[in-house]
Amino acid sequence: MTVGSTIRCTVCAILITLPLLLVAAEEKAPGPKDPVSPSADFSGKEGDRQHAVRAALVKARGERLEGELFLAFTSLNLSVAGTGGAKIRTVPLAGIAAIEFVRWQGRKRRDNEYAFYPTRIRVTLADKTVIESGINTTSLYRLRLRTGGRTISLYTFFFEYREKDAWKNSGEKTMAYPETNPHADTVVRIEMLHESGTNPLDAIIKMLSK
Repeated sequence: MTVGSTIRCTVCAILITLPLLLVAAEEKAPGPKDPVSPSADFSGKEGDRQHAVRAALVKARGERLEGELFLAFTSLNLSVAGTGGAKIRTVPLAGIAAIEFVRWQGRKRRDNEYAFYPTRIRVTLADKTVIESGINTTSLYRLRLRTGGRTISLYTFFFEYREKDAWKNSGEKTMAYPETNPHADTVVRIEMLHESGTNPLDAIIKMLSK
């Protein structure tokens, strides 16, 4: 076999083998990842990563649960009144003392069943400034709290039912009543318990008592 024949055979072998190698590479290579969904929370940084912050959740009935609250964002974009219209103010969680849910809006699900979701919050900052803002997110509907050695889910929305022209849970007839009077188990307030505001001596005592 001449040198030219050898080269031709080698080239043909490469041309025949190359498609098979490409197919094998495609099978081994990971497929394209789904595009990241647009943020649904205030900060525009919602994702799979959960940030744990020390907090207390207060229910409408007055029950208070303290522990580690898991959130998918580290700041809130609050709509505040300003010259020429509303403006957006970004506030880090570290600068927030409390988030209070003050109004809900009902959505009819079926027959006489309604789901009431929070639509407005009142935020108290660390410097005592109070900002009231609308909610444009679902991130705060379900709250995961680690407390007492277990992780539980609590909710800022609730269900209500119309029976004989009145609300089943409250007995009130006014349609708008649940908008400002949530079910007793609904979370109505988040209190941020920042470690920076803790007395150093108290922190040491708390650590030694564990």
